[in-house]
Amino acid sequence: SVDNDERTNGRSDYSLGGKVKFFDQTKLLPDFAVIAAVTVPKGHPQFRSNGYDPEIKFCVAKDAPLGFALSSNFNFASVKDGSGRFLARTMTLSAGHAVWRDLSMYAETYNVTIDRGLGTSTIVNAGLTHPIGKGAQVDILTGHSVAGRQVGWFVGVGLSIRQPLS
Repeated sequence: SVDNDERTNGRSDYSLGGKVKFFDQTKLLPDFAVIAAVTVPKGHPQFRSNGYDPEIKFCVAKDAPLGFALSSNFNFASVKDGSGRFLARTMTLSAGHAVWRDLSMYAETYNVTIDRGLGTSTIVNAGLTHPIGKGAQVDILTGHSVAGRQVGWFVGVGLSIRQPLS
């Protein structure tokens, strides 16, 4: 985060979860899946929670014309801090497109609302994503909060590992 020229670097918490896809997109309807996860408080002290935080994500995705893909998530998390637990709600809207071979890019905006009167933040980011074999994916991204209490730039790297249950 950047605040008055002060910079802090470090990892955020890890997240472990599972995804269940309920149906594939049709000509009119999108893909629909639900992700249940829990964050593990192992990140940098300034970026981590004070506990194990459960979350649920309702995910929709649809292929669009000209090779674009659109997606949206509606997320709910129970987050613990020094004052106890609170509810965090997030809505996202993303558009992605293949760039070269297996490399894709995306742009996303998301809105986070935190209970206890902490308000709402709006964030925009963009990134690149690349599969690693059949069951993993790496992402690199950068973004900026455009409204809310903590305005600043961020960069991130993510790794997703997928293992079907079948």
